Amino acid sequence: RMRRILRSSEEYIWWADLHFDVPALEELIVVADPSTVREVRILSGPTKICKHSKKEFIRFKEELNTKGIRSEWRILDKFAHDRFLISKNYCFNVPPVNSWFQGSYSEVLMTPNRPPFDEWWNRSVPLEDIKVAE
Repeated sequence: RMRRILRSSEEYIWWADLHFDVPALEELIVVADPSTVREVRILSGPTKICKHSKKEFIRFKEELNTKGIRSEWRILDKFAHDRFLISKNYCFNVPPVNSWFQGSYSEVLMTPNRPPFDEWWNRSVPLEDIKVAE
């Protein structure tokens, strides 16, 4: 279901998840089609940020760049309990990333209620500016 939603994206993919995790980067690489998507933004909280996640995002960003897709991951302490996948043509309230990968029972709901993603984004800090333990 995640891949179907991501493949249907138009213009951009914005993913807001307080606990966004590295395995979802691979899903985005697989489905990001440069003929329909020009930008990927990830907004998360700081809990999953470490040396490994920063390294994996650098690799992810380089791979999307070769496709002509801009990408950025930003961090904001608290912004919403719910998680959202947003594109020009949809907004879904989705389960946590790791719940999808574990096959947990969760609902994925299309919603007309778009969160204030731009507001959160403007208050957030780029991943590369976050200090992590070596």
